Amino acid sequence: MYMSKKAKVPNISDQDYYSISQLTYRDEYLKKHFSKNIPVKINSGKQYFIDKIKKDPDTGLDVYVFVQAKKKDGKWVKPKEPENVVVGFQGTNQEQIKADVISA
Repeated sequence: MYMSKKAKVPNISDQDYYSISQLTYRDEYLKKHFSKNIPVKINSGKQYFIDKIKKDPDTGLDVYVFVQAKKKDGKWVKPKEPENVVVGFQGTNQEQIKADVISA
């Protein structure tokens, strides 16, 4: 099998992945940052823009696409060709469990 020599290994730590995973449960916070196009800061100090939010009301699965921000001229910007993109999943939360029990 041929593997591209252009493939890049993400420069993201396990702690960064964990921080992003935990952020997916802060729905209103992420919606606000998404709508205002401002990055969220994770524990390591890195900043990420929320590029997409996708919700499935049938399963309760919420998906957030995070793009690592870059600092340019003192401002955080979303790069046209991002180095790191992370997909964070929010599983079933407590409200979804209650709604499932009630509907059952």
